[in-house]
Amino acid sequence: MIGMGLSMVTQNGVTGESTPPSTNSLTMTFPLAHFPVVDPASVSQWNTFFDTSNEADMPFHTAILDGNSITLIGAVNLNVKTSRFAGNDYMANFTDVDTVTSIGISAFENCFSMETAIFPVCTTVGDRAFNTCIALTTIDLENCTQLGSTTGDNLVFQNIIGNTIDLTIDPSIETDGDILYLEANNTVTLKKK
Repeated sequence: MIGMGLSMVTQNGVTGESTPPSTNSLTMTFPLAHFPVVDPASVSQWNTFFDTSNEADMPFHTAILDGNSITLIGAVNLNVKTSRFAGNDYMANFTDVDTVTSIGISAFENCFSMETAIFPVCTTVGDRAFNTCIALTTIDLENCTQLGSTTGDNLVFQNIIGNTIDLTIDPSIETDGDILYLEANNTVTLKKK
């Protein structure tokens, strides 16, 4: 760790101090530092994990490790592909600035500890994407215009019951079956972009 606990490693291996940028970045938090890659400071391991050569227009170029959080910088138009984090009990927060544009089927299914899912530029979310993410309390899908494969209940938020949730959505999906399920089974504060 460098300076105030932030360690930055770029694609070419240069290490230095940094603060997270405001664009083309995403931050993930894993309690107890249970990252899904062996070396969370390795940009190349994250690019392999996210398969950025096939799932993004540009790969990540920088990784900033700060304790249990990793901020990845540089990827453009990233698709979080099918089942990418499915069953990851340690994912607590996923905060995207403007990197993730689509989320695949079951991408975060059974991430029992996930409390925050912020995807402000994501336009498409696959069926069962957040199924059984039972700890979710903050969801931002403000530019999402396709939630699941139909306008019915596609189990995107299935088994999320009894939570108090801050939900930000595009008005076009307000009557989607998945939103109605979330509202019927939780206390939801709805914000429209």
